Amino acid sequence: MAIPYQPSLLRLLHGVAAAVAGLASFTGFLIYNHYDGRFGRLPLGGSEQVIDLHGDVGGLLQWVLIPFALYSLTLGVRRLFRPADLGRMVGSLPAWQRLTNTAALLSLAAAVLSGLPMEDDWLTDGDLNQFWYVLHLTSWLVLTLAVVGHLIVLSLNGGWPLLRSMLTLNLRSGDRPKHWPQQVWTFIRRRGPSGGRQHGP
Repeated sequence: MAIPYQPSLLRLLHGVAAAVAGLASFTGFLIYNHYDGRFGRLPLGGSEQVIDLHGDVGGLLQWVLIPFALYSLTLGVRRLFRPADLGRMVGSLPAWQRLTNTAALLSLAAAVLSGLPMEDDWLTDGDLNQFWYVLHLTSWLVLTLAVVGHLIVLSLNGGWPLLRSMLTLNLRSGDRPKHWPQQVWTFIRRRGPSGGRQHGP
């Protein structure tokens, strides 16, 4: 089966966002497991230092999220859920893939934003019902489910070739880093008042 080609800028932003979000999820789970555990916990050690580490990773994630979200809402907008997909959910794996893409992006944004006003003392003092903490915890739970759903749909819709297309380092002519500004400019021109809209699956 032929391997589809994914834009290099998408692969870079998606890969970095996935790696940093994965690290944030891991450190976040260690915090939950040590201080909360309301849904169960694992016999793992923990320390207050992991709170600082999670905060540092979360701070990095917010800066990673900004360009990834901007890409998703512009050059990658065709990969997001659209109103027309509501009538295609039965038997349409591409529609489900766009739904899981959107759910993952929105829940990641909610997790990052809800983490900003959180205070470390809430955890160390056992004050676990603060609104922002509960929202943060819920966002990461939804993100986890969205990522699992994303991987399932991806395996059904494209399988290993599609996954490999996101991991490969191969670059086509016209899709090198020096071409990224032109890609953005072309998108802006097409979306301008006289340019109309792009169409695609």
